[in-house]
This record gives sequence, structure tokens and C-alpha cells, in this order.
Amino acid sequence: MPSKVPFQIKICGITSVDDAFMAADSGSDAIGLNFYQQSRRSVTLDQANTIIKALHRHSVSSAHETAKLDAILSRERLKRVGVFVNHTMGEVVTTASRLKLDGVQLHGNESISFVKKLVDVLSRREKQPFIVRAIRACNEPNELARVAAEIQRWASIGVDAVLIDAAVPGEYGGTGKTVDWNAVSRLNDDSPIPIVLAGGLKPNNVQKAIQVSGVQAVDVASGVEISPGVKSHELVDEFVQHCQFDGNPNMATH
Repeated sequence: MPSKVPFQIKICGITSVDDAFMAADSGSDAIGLNFYQQSRRSVTLDQANTIIKALHRHSVSSAHETAKLDAILSRERLKRVGVFVNHTMGEVVTTASRLKLDGVQLHGNESISFVKKLVDVLSRREKQPFIVRAIRACNEPNELARVAAEIQRWASIGVDAVLIDAAVPGEYGGTGKTVDWNAVSRLNDDSPIPIVLAGGLKPNNVQKAIQVSGVQAVDVASGVEISPGVKSHELVDEFVQHCQFDGNPNMATH
């Protein structure tokens, strides 16, 4: 039986304090801070630090005290996940430590030996972030078997979850392309660790994607944007409201 999911609804590619607040207030339970410099959604260490500090400031403008408290709590509970693509061990560990990240998502070509060492290094930290390994999948013969074997390998070295995204040559995510949800369902049935579904998710398809794939966690970036790195409040709210897991309303509100 897969272990507990580290998050259920992650709004990835957050680049501003306002968008981080929006993600928290919508009911999502995680944000992604992208440190891959070639991404149109990348942030610097200083920008990420500003966003994270702001989430702790309790500066919520609301006339209603209960609503104000709810907003404060949702912002404090929001999980901060750093997204890394082929960074060095030192860069990942230093960033995770300085920002006190809740999670590390590896979205590049990191090897088994690299990730195994990273798991070991992070396990010795006072605040141990969970690790999510991205796997890019395409619709080709034997792809299901390849991805299933890869999931088993990552699970065997201590990775906490895998993220299934669409394979696009030269890209490391955020492409808006979907994966085969039926194939993900078959992977999910036998996976020893949770699967996070990504790739082309939008407010108008996320509910079906969850129902077909059976996953307990989703990740979205381009599907809730006005432009790369700029989120739409309306789309984020709509996306979260359409996330239902096991027939229940989204777990971010629990």
C-alpha cells in the first residue's frame, strides 16, 4: 500500500508573494518554487526567500476575524517545494536548508546514485524534506513497463513520491501536454509510493484525470496561468474546487 502523499494539490511555478497567498487561500496545500534558471517560471534564492517569509508574516487584510485566522493558518501550513533540474548536490542541500523547504522535487536527469546520496544527506537534517522524483512518460510501446520499473527503483532508495509528467524533447515540465491517465491508473495500482499526476491539467479536466488515474495528488503550472509564472486567481480557485479524491471534496480543506 503506498505511503501517505506529501501533498494533494500543488500549484507549481509560483513567482510572487501574491500568487503564493492566492495558492494558499484557494485551498491548495503546496506550492512549487522553480530554481531551474532556463524555466520561464524560475525564481532566485532571494525571491524564494521573500515569498516564504511573507507566508509567515500574518499580514492578512480581512474584516472578519475568523476568515483572517483561516487565511493565516492556510498560509502557514502551505508546503514549500523546491523544484530542481540537474543542480549539484551542494545547490540542492544548501537551498533546502536555507529556505527550510518542506520538499525537494527533482525534475532533471539525476541518477540513482545522486538521488540515493541526496536522500541520505537530507535524512540527517533537522528538517528532513520529502523527495519527489519526476518521471517523464510518453505514449509508446513498452513505456508502461519502463516507468513501472523506474518507480520501483526510486522507491527502493527512499524517494517519497514520483511525479508523472508528459515527455517533451528538450523540456523539463510545464509544457501543458497530458499523459495517458489510463496508463497512470495501472501504474498507481502497483506503485509502492504515491504518484503525483502532472502534465496538461486544467480546471476543466482535472476531475476526470483524478477519476481515471486514481491518483491522490496533482500538480499544475501552465493550466492555471495568465502567462508563464503569473497565476490566475479565478483559474486556481476553479482548479482546486474540481479536485476530488476518492469521491470526497479536496483534502486541502481538511
